[in-house]
Amino acid sequence: MASNDRETDKQSRRAAPVRRRITALVIALLLFAVGGWCYRAWNAPPDLPPVTETPFLNATPRAKYVGSHVCTECHAAEHASYLQTYHSTSFGEADAATGFPDGEFYHSATGRTYAVNHHDDQAWHEEILWTHDGEPEILAGFPVRYQIGSGHHAASFAVEVDEFLFESPLTWYASLGEWAMSPGYDTPRHPGFQRPIAHGCLFCHTGNIEPIDGSYHRFKIHEQTIGCERCHGPGSLHVEFRESTPAEREDVDLTIVHPERLSRERQDDLCAQCHLAGEVAVDLRGRKLTDFRPGLALNDFRAYYGLRDADQSMTVVGHVEQMQASRCYQESESLTCISCHSLHGRPAPESRLEHYRSKCLNCHTPSSCGINAEDSRRIVVDDDCVACHMPESSTDIVHVAS
Repeated sequence: MASNDRETDKQSRRAAPVRRRITALVIALLLFAVGGWCYRAWNAPPDLPPVTETPFLNATPRAKYVGSHVCTECHAAEHASYLQTYHSTSFGEADAATGFPDGEFYHSATGRTYAVNHHDDQAWHEEILWTHDGEPEILAGFPVRYQIGSGHHAASFAVEVDEFLFESPLTWYASLGEWAMSPGYDTPRHPGFQRPIAHGCLFCHTGNIEPIDGSYHRFKIHEQTIGCERCHGPGSLHVEFRESTPAEREDVDLTIVHPERLSRERQDDLCAQCHLAGEVAVDLRGRKLTDFRPGLALNDFRAYYGLRDADQSMTVVGHVEQMQASRCYQESESLTCISCHSLHGRPAPESRLEHYRSKCLNCHTPSSCGINAEDSRRIVVDDDCVACHMPESSTDIVHVAS
């Protein structure tokens, strides 16, 4: 009997290491499973609220951008009219023949001279310090690569260093007809040619850009100027539909956004992509401004915040909020930006007054004016509604009126 007990005890001792190994393996597998579950939970895409519904099929990531050159194959007339707008010249190569003259000016805040010179068929921007001997010492000088802005109000410029883009401290101001410091540069200490041009700046001036390897200011520019797809949405589905459908087609094509078929709020969102600033703009978690598509609600992608007692001066990119604060907008059910501003063209200078006056008279009548028609105040401005009700004023950017 004692012999049997000893044998059982030996077998139990031999089995113990096996049991421990099996137990350890089970625990390890359980820990691995729990760790994997935690990793997936922590790294899972955020549970975002759904995007506001839209009937337009190209408002989804499935639709791809094709470029304005594809649109012009069928819409040459529309493209030609669009080329008359300032949006069509929002960004581009800084050709030496752009029409901006050579010049220089002294910046008293820094004690330096800034100069624009054309040589080697390029425009060069230079920062110059004068020595005690009265000799110029060029601190920095770069050939200009890109023009930013149409030049209607102003034109700023970008230089390229090792394929990275930086802002030039020199800007051409149309109201002055001369060169001066770029916005934010009129201080004793400024970044010179070292202010990087980021995606947020170029997004509103270019048609389609892509950061290279996630870079902050190095980009692949697919389309230089603002193009058709900024307001109509990605065109790939529309191209496929038109190429595969007979000439007798349905009247409403949902593969492309037609801005006039959008609700008032969605029309405002088209312009607000770039013409709404706010004091602070925050991308929603898991989304970014470049995910927005025409036809969607902009506030599904970005939140804008303003101060309760905000400065009432004009802001260059605050047009949407200033429009929405107006009495015309608040007492209308249909007024939007494109009620007055055409996406495809602008009036000739000689017809500008009557063009915008007719926009006002879509809702008002000549008798709506509180000033008698014979009053000199009305005569001197040639009965121009805008001259009295939307006078130009200085903006948050020096030398620029709006």
